[in-house]
Amino acid sequence: MATNAENITLMMLRLGSRSSPTLRLQLVQELNKTIRELERGATKPWFMEDRLDGVLVANQDWAPMPDTFLEEVEEGHLRIQHNISKKWCQLTKLDYDRMQNESENCAPAFPVAYAMRGEKLFFAPAPVFAYPYRWEAFVRTPPILDDTTETTNKWLLEFYDYTSLVTLNKIARLHIRAQEIMRDIAQPLKDAADAFWRACEARQQANRNYEQE
Repeated sequence: MATNAENITLMMLRLGSRSSPTLRLQLVQELNKTIRELERGATKPWFMEDRLDGVLVANQDWAPMPDTFLEEVEEGHLRIQHNISKKWCQLTKLDYDRMQNESENCAPAFPVAYAMRGEKLFFAPAPVFAYPYRWEAFVRTPPILDDTTETTNKWLLEFYDYTSLVTLNKIARLHIRAQEIMRDIAQPLKDAADAFWRACEARQQANRNYEQE
């Protein structure tokens, strides 16, 4: 398994065996920006799906958005655990203004709905106890550092060519103005982008039962 530094060195080699420390720093910065942009893209790979776990604060109608949260999974749910039955109950997602208008005078109880606004989750009614919650969501991957630790970021583990070539295209276009490198990586980048899409689509379609849709 390659380290972060080894993966970054390979990218520098693909730029024509460049060794400038300044360029290497710029490459790492662009690499992390590329990953954040890809995570905001329309096609999201399976490894971004996760379940966020937390605990609500009693008598407080909001909770901070988890730091790694990006967006909700399609047809995903937010559930909280009842303190007596221990069952996990699905909350209804509502528009924030509607939820507030309908619940602002309610006494704390077991929440039945939630809404998102800014960097907070809001609940109605406010939880009377500190209920645990589970939330299915897409999450951000950790940033990549130029160090000797083993690479764990899934964008490099699963789609190294796609992620690195998108980054190298930026470096060639915006930093070193290397038209020849841009031409050389154009087709490999197109192929890598297609492979990325196909892999995500295949994972999404695997084991899907179309008779139930």
